[in-house]
Amino acid sequence: MLVVVGAVVGLLASGVIGGSDPDKLLESAERYLDDEDYENAIIEFEKLLEIDDENIDAYLGLAEVYMAQEDYKKAIREYENALKLDDQ
Repeated sequence: MLVVVGAVVGLLASGVIGGSDPDKLLESAERYLDDEDYENAIIEFEKLLEIDDENIDAYLGLAEVYMAQEDYKKAIREYENALKLDDQ
């Protein structure tokens, strides 16, 4: 039992379980966006931003989601967030 708990803790820490690998989160979010599963795309892009709040691709992805949903205020906000980072 202790070995199993140790293995799960190790997988959590490495990001295999729990989805904390930024590249995998971005890939997952983009897949949801391509599939027009906007709710899950938003969740994944936001998880990515919790890990790396300077990830321009996450802000651009969120902007794309909001454009597709015709929520232009939110889309503009996310484009502005990406532009702020690009100016640094």
